[in-house]
This record gives sequence, structure tokens and C-alpha cells, in this order.
Amino acid sequence: MKKLQVNAASIADIAFLLLIFFMMTTTIQQDQGILSKLPENIPPEEVPLKKRNVVMITMNNTDKILLDNKEVSSMDEFKEICKKHIVNNNMDKSFSENPKVAVFLIKVSRGTAYTNYIEMNSKLKEAYKECRNEFALNLTKGKYNYTQLVDKAKNDSTFMAIKEQVQYEIPYLVQEDYSIASN
Repeated sequence: MKKLQVNAASIADIAFLLLIFFMMTTTIQQDQGILSKLPENIPPEEVPLKKRNVVMITMNNTDKILLDNKEVSSMDEFKEICKKHIVNNNMDKSFSENPKVAVFLIKVSRGTAYTNYIEMNSKLKEAYKECRNEFALNLTKGKYNYTQLVDKAKNDSTFMAIKEQVQYEIPYLVQEDYSIASN
């Protein structure tokens, strides 16, 4: 009786073809960053700032958020304090005088987790968006919030003017300090 043998020479060819096939068809997930529109390259004006108008946001190595060296217990509390600072309108002397001068200075430690930094940045943007929504609703007598104005401004210059007025009245004044924060 004859033994049947498999020709092993073509197995290597098949293995390489499969390897090439999987290398070509596999997709690699790309990391995504923060979408930010950078301002035009205009030299900044020297504007004297009062201490009460600037809030220092610090994230330390243990991912705790400090606002002017006072620890914040949650991201929701962080967002509410930011909103108070933005739209204080000189009511509370511990917050900004008005939205046009409310500045946030962010300082992050090298040991801070990137996801926590992104969450903090998102909450700050949410605070601005909510303040702008309220202002836009007051400006349009309850008809449109800021998000709706942004959508409508793409096709209508009237809405564009209102949107720009909201942005002028409540500007996004956030500065990041890239020196290393202390623990």
C-alpha cells in the first residue's frame, strides 16, 4: 500500500499570501485629539487683568482638579463653578466682573491622565456653551439658543450677526500654561 504525501512546498506560499491579505485588509484605529480652531496669528495685546477675573485650573499628578488652589469634588461641580465665574456680572466679588474679562488659565501636571484632561476641557467647553445658550435665549426673547444660532448662521447673515454678538459678549478666554505644574 502506498502512503499519500502532501506537498509541503506550497504551504509556505499560502501562509505568506494569507499574511499579506490580512495585513492589507486590517484597519488600525487612529487616536483622536481635541478639535480646536486656532486663532489667526495676531500679536496679543497687553491687557492688565485683575486677579478676580482669572481662575487658575490645576490638575495634579493624582488627577485632582484645583480651582485657585481649592479642590473640586466632581466634574459637575467644576462646570458649575466655571459657569458662575463666566456670568457673574459683578454680583459675587470672588468671581469675575463680567463675561468679557472672565479668564481661565489651565496648568496640567505631567502625571495627569489624558482622559481626565479631556474630560476637564470638555466640561469647561460645556460651561461656556450653556452660558452662551442662556445669553442667546435672552437676546432672541426665547426663540433661539446658541447651538441653534450656530446652525442657522451657516445660511443666514442675520443669525450670523446674532451668533457673533453672543461670542463677543461671552468670549472663550482660556489659556494653557505649558510649564510643568507642581504636585
